[in-house]
Amino acid sequence: MAFSVNYDSSFGGYSIHDYLGQWASTFGDVNHTNGNVTDANSGGFYGGSLSGSQYAISSTANQVTAFVAGGNLTYTLFNEPAHTLYGQLDSLSFGDGLSGGDTSPYSIQVPDVSFGGL
Repeated sequence: MAFSVNYDSSFGGYSIHDYLGQWASTFGDVNHTNGNVTDANSGGFYGGSLSGSQYAISSTANQVTAFVAGGNLTYTLFNEPAHTLYGQLDSLSFGDGLSGGDTSPYSIQVPDVSFGGL
């Protein structure tokens, strides 16, 4: 299996470290306190309610910045270890806007960077 990186040309001068630092500061923390959770930023799986082939979430800070993790992923809600996302991670995509999830796979509407073959 080969590792791949695909990116929008506007990020051609960025290192992976620089891009992820900028993305993280834009995405912010996932603030799931009362009044801050919406359907758009609560996170979700494609393929099941607590597991699936993708997990995706949009920023609670701006409702736009998002990521999609692909693989065989599971979230433990109340079972130990509680509130843990785990599994086999195959890909990560970062950018703005999130679509899909209910009846179709998640996708980033304006992709910045994606990593495959993880």
